[in-house]
Amino acid sequence: MAARPTDFVVTVYPTKQAAVDAIDQTTAYRIVGSQLTASRIVSVASTKVITLTSPSPAPDEIFDVGDSITIGPSSLTDPLDGTHTVAAVSATTITVSTTVPDADHTLAVTIDNASKKRSHVANINQDNDTYSDENGITQSSHYFTHKRYYYRVDSLTPSTEFYIDWDDGEDNTPQNANYSVQKFTYPTNTAIFEHTYTKHGQFFPLIRLTNAHGFKSKFYTNCEAPRSSYRELENFFDLTHIGQSASAPAQDKSIVSLDSAIYSRIPNFVPANYPPTAILKTDRNAVFSGIDNSISSDSGIDIADRRAFCYIDGIDLGIRHASGISGGVYTIDNCLEVTYVNGNDEIIKETVSATTATGTTAASLVNAMFPAAGAGYGLKEVLSVKLVNLTENQYGDAGTGGKINAKITGLYPDERIWIRLFDDSDRTGTDNDSLQAFNSADAHTANKIYPSFCYVSNGNPYVSTNEPKYYVSADGSESIPRNSNVDIYKYYLYDDKLRKRKKDGTYSAGVTDLIAEATASIQVSDLFGGTGATQVESTDHSKQTLSYTHDWQMGHQTDDTEFYAKGSDSNQLTGVGRFFDEFRLLRLQVEDGSIDSTDSTVVTLTQDGDTMDRSFIEHFGNYSYNIPGRPPELKSIGSLFYKNGTNIWRDLNQENNLTSHLIMGGNSDRGGNDVQLTLSDTATGDTMAGIAKNFLLCVRDRKFTKIFLRQFNKMTPRTLHGGSAPQCRIQAYYSHSSGWKPMPIRDNTTLDDHVITDIGQATSLFRSGTIEWDIPDDWESHVSGGINGGSWNITGRSNTANISHVGGYTVTGSAGSQVITLSGPPEAPNTIFLPGDVITLSGMDNGANNINITVHDDGCTATTIKTSTTLTNETGTGCTISAAGTANDRGTPGSTWTSTKWPQTHGEEGGYAILFTIKSANASIIESMMTHICDNQHSRVIKIVDPKHISLNAAMVAQSVGFTRQGKYYQVTDRLGRADIRRIGAQSGNITFGGVDLGDNTAGTGSRTRERLVDYQKKGTPVYYDVRHKNGTYTRFFGVIASLSEDMPTGNAPPKFAINMTVSHIVEFASDGTWDDELISLGGKVGGASSYLLH
Repeated sequence: MAARPTDFVVTVYPTKQAAVDAIDQTTAYRIVGSQLTASRIVSVASTKVITLTSPSPAPDEIFDVGDSITIGPSSLTDPLDGTHTVAAVSATTITVSTTVPDADHTLAVTIDNASKKRSHVANINQDNDTYSDENGITQSSHYFTHKRYYYRVDSLTPSTEFYIDWDDGEDNTPQNANYSVQKFTYPTNTAIFEHTYTKHGQFFPLIRLTNAHGFKSKFYTNCEAPRSSYRELENFFDLTHIGQSASAPAQDKSIVSLDSAIYSRIPNFVPANYPPTAILKTDRNAVFSGIDNSISSDSGIDIADRRAFCYIDGIDLGIRHASGISGGVYTIDNCLEVTYVNGNDEIIKETVSATTATGTTAASLVNAMFPAAGAGYGLKEVLSVKLVNLTENQYGDAGTGGKINAKITGLYPDERIWIRLFDDSDRTGTDNDSLQAFNSADAHTANKIYPSFCYVSNGNPYVSTNEPKYYVSADGSESIPRNSNVDIYKYYLYDDKLRKRKKDGTYSAGVTDLIAEATASIQVSDLFGGTGATQVESTDHSKQTLSYTHDWQMGHQTDDTEFYAKGSDSNQLTGVGRFFDEFRLLRLQVEDGSIDSTDSTVVTLTQDGDTMDRSFIEHFGNYSYNIPGRPPELKSIGSLFYKNGTNIWRDLNQENNLTSHLIMGGNSDRGGNDVQLTLSDTATGDTMAGIAKNFLLCVRDRKFTKIFLRQFNKMTPRTLHGGSAPQCRIQAYYSHSSGWKPMPIRDNTTLDDHVITDIGQATSLFRSGTIEWDIPDDWESHVSGGINGGSWNITGRSNTANISHVGGYTVTGSAGSQVITLSGPPEAPNTIFLPGDVITLSGMDNGANNINITVHDDGCTATTIKTSTTLTNETGTGCTISAAGTANDRGTPGSTWTSTKWPQTHGEEGGYAILFTIKSANASIIESMMTHICDNQHSRVIKIVDPKHISLNAAMVAQSVGFTRQGKYYQVTDRLGRADIRRIGAQSGNITFGGVDLGDNTAGTGSRTRERLVDYQKKGTPVYYDVRHKNGTYTRFFGVIASLSEDMPTGNAPPKFAINMTVSHIVEFASDGTWDDELISLGGKVGGASSYLLH
């Protein structure tokens, strides 16, 4: 007779060798499903209720009313130990019908279902076992889709053919089933199959054996198999309900048979979901600074009080005199046309003024703000802003009141008008916080000065959310769910705006950060999701549109590409040109629908081992990714450390995932920052020859080529040109057994301007950006002790540091929150001890010795230690304070970057490290918020470009200006020569002009013409030039200098130059500065541009 379920056993192994070598089932994957575990069990005699703590899985997932359960171990209070009948069951409780004592057991408890057995091979509980992979590396056991496993069938009946239908084909017919067959010439008792599941869910294999005489058995399957798993082979009977005993169902009418009625013998397979892969693409890598409406909802301002005012930055830049001309302010009436959505979702267009007024002169803001006060609705979003008056004032003119640069008929070439968010309650209140002049330090404080929506200028007179050049489309639609029966369910896109709230403006209680790393117990493969990270909102849309803007309030800086600028003091003004390019890092994580969608494929009983529904995202932490129960490729490790002049290494993994905390720089006035994170100046203040005191160490278990540093510097306007600019220089080294080896880098956090004479190229960390390098051929993977034997020539304080204090001390405060105040300590406590450190006090005046206390979360200052331990309040002289060990891991490379914490998971022990040295001087306004590796497919770096064009109207043009307007036409000519001409568009074009090189780059407007134009051509600087027509109207040409030719005549004749400027667009306007038409191409207008409201 052929084999029956009682005649064969199916076991699963991670490697073929393990399956071949198995002589019993002890090395096979565990069969789970009929047992739960709990960390504590409490029973109440009067109610017969047993309450379980942390049950896995939940009782109601595996027990039914009437089931018999067995509780163990035998050390439990009798008669709790033994067999009971279930009367009721929930997720955490079991009510039994038999007697139980009043008992409370805190040891591990197991409860088995004695009535029926469910046999699952799943990922749950496999992580307790290990195996050796093909490279001899010890790995924790796992069971996932998209991984090859080996299935061993041992039969008591020698067979010549073993057949398994894996239940993951289209159906179970031989034509469409996904099955494996092994045939043998001679009967054998064992067959080993290999199989990879590419679907997620629960699979019930069909097994058939053929004995030595050619007799085939039935197709046997698990007793819990649903009808759908064998319907095509059995059209008439639902076998699941046949039979009432633990033996095989009594039926003889089908070729399919269940292994039992209630006692399953053939396991079903429940491989865990292999997580999806996030792929982020963008329609462009560079976007013009546009309108950023995210600041509105992120502000927290009540919608009724949310407004904007139009602010001229001429005083901030030194263009206009600080005293103003009327009430201390300059106001240009009716100079902007704004289109916006109010709090009632109405689209409104109005004309408003612009002013230099700030909080102290708030009354002047009435005509410069929108919506108007008392309108009843606040501001929801800005749609477009148009500079109505295109008149360009000339530098050095004498305006109203006789002051230089004081005209209010229009803007000066390098002025901007900012659309700034403010809280209307400030205007009517006394503090006027959100109506002050630009101060980037206030941007770091809640409810102070808010960011700006956008800006316009003569060099960019119109900005709109409807213009593609002002936004970037982030597309995650090519992200891949790994299993064929699972789809992408949610998209999580981090926009790098350091938002404080959700996009809808709400703020989750207890959640203060946008990014948080999930804990190991959650076992999800994400940084965005999980506990404490709900503010990176999910969406079911794969595409999102993002806009960004430059902002003085965010510490952004301008270059000195201005053609010629004369300040209010009559001196030549520099540093009022265009904003330096900024960069932002977009990161995408996707979630598939295996768990939370309506088409969920997860199996509840085994869900504790099947939680990876989110894609991997780069990180510098190891506890969420390097955990048992995962294949090696789903494990990853990273570390991020920083050390400054205090010589204390800090593990930055936690800070690096918080948008409210620095990882380095600043000073102690920023949220959670301390002296161990500041940038320490070189001893001499020389960032070229001085010795670096600051070190940033990045370690990953793979080679990488690029990191992104997100800056939020506290730089006020024109900081670079104020005479006391900070200095920073970065150098890089890579790990090698012989020591740290120097490596060339491309530092995109530096500013690409060579005219900053005060600081030269010492501008690292002046903006957000990438640091990139080519992979060295001899870059080696190590732990900290493997680099030059652990001797790095970088000093670092050990955990045994102490303060032998001979001065006076006092202990004051309430229990659990006391403060030890030291008088003149030899070393500052905040340079030695961290919150959570356990330290020892000895030699106190009251004779107390060896008192262990814990440093409070508020930490230390230069003279105080706040404790979480109750001390006797006293005053005395002389004590010793030393580190007695730490309650938290200091996170030094020597204690964290070790072979124990960096196992040989991927074939090489340790990780690949890059050590950055940072030489700094006067750098307290430099603030780094986070850094991430970005050489992956779920990250994209976006460049934000200033759309402002530089005015060439002060250039000395000595040759005629020439340009051609040309349209695009389609022409069809018949045989008689008659043509049908249709206009299909307009062409761009060029404008040409030239001048004479006067050879002086220091004096007035025209004398620096040649030098500036050459610089613009080299850098591709956007420029504009106005041509006045005989009727008094103007055409403003915007574009770039494509070519510049120079003529060097013989003799003493002055050299000449000729410009060929490629035109991107033009605007035509009247003598009073009013627009004649919209922005159009040089070749003319084709149709009309789309708009939110008609004119």
